[in-house]
Amino acid sequence: MPDSPNPRSRRAREAERQRAEAAAVEAAYERARRRRAAIGIGVVAAVVIAVVIAVYAATNRKTTTASTTTTTARPTTTVAANTVPLPTVAPGAALAGVPPCPAADGSSPRTTEFAEPPPMCLDLAQQYEVAIQTSAGTIKASLDTTQFPQAANLFAFLAGYHYYDGLPISRIVPAAYAEVDNPVNGGGRPGPGFSIPNEAASRGPVLSPLTIALVPEANGTVGGAFLMGLAGQFAQIPANAPQVGMILDDRVDPNQPEPEPNVRQAVNKAATPSGGPSQVVTVERITVTPR
Repeated sequence: MPDSPNPRSRRAREAERQRAEAAAVEAAYERARRRRAAIGIGVVAAVVIAVVIAVYAATNRKTTTASTTTTTARPTTTVAANTVPLPTVAPGAALAGVPPCPAADGSSPRTTEFAEPPPMCLDLAQQYEVAIQTSAGTIKASLDTTQFPQAANLFAFLAGYHYYDGLPISRIVPAAYAEVDNPVNGGGRPGPGFSIPNEAASRGPVLSPLTIALVPEANGTVGGAFLMGLAGQFAQIPANAPQVGMILDDRVDPNQPEPEPNVRQAVNKAATPSGGPSQVVTVERITVTPR
């Protein structure tokens, strides 16, 4: 008769089976818990990423809006207020060689380019008067040939060739001075084609706010550009600007006694802090005649 199974062995096998089932259940539970944790982390990460993206988008929209506003506003901040475009004046004729003195009757053709500086065309023993006709009225002045004769001669020479005719006043410093620049010659360069040494000292006060002077260049020369004093702040005129004249009378209506509006006041009304004129004022003609 065969031996009967050992009850203790059966109990051991049953206990082992139950432990295996419990371990499997525990493992399944752990896997499920990890999956839930991973899903939770993923959801949190997705929410965080969504929040970051939303914040970035909002910030970027604000930055873009601000940048767009700045870009739109930039032209209005860089363009000087109360300024107008200045007219361009066509160049005149060109002269080769040593130029002759301009005709005394003013009949010389308009010339804006010269191959060489002019000869002395003034009689330094003679007194001269200057009439600067502008679109705002006429300025009468005396020509000063004593302090800086070469500068005075250059100014009269260019005026006699109608060099300044039609040029706008290009800069107006409030209560200080007005400046007339050189025209552009046929070669596309500003200036008469030459320059002369600046006779003025490098320091020293300008004598009067009614000064007419040539504009000094940084290289110690002067060309055709000139300036006129407008008011008492004549100290702003460069100290080394050679004086060529003195304003005597610039009343808008010379038949009326002082105090009457004058051309300097009319020009000064077009001044702006930047120096760019708010109105176009042109030089129509400058004549220099013996007194």
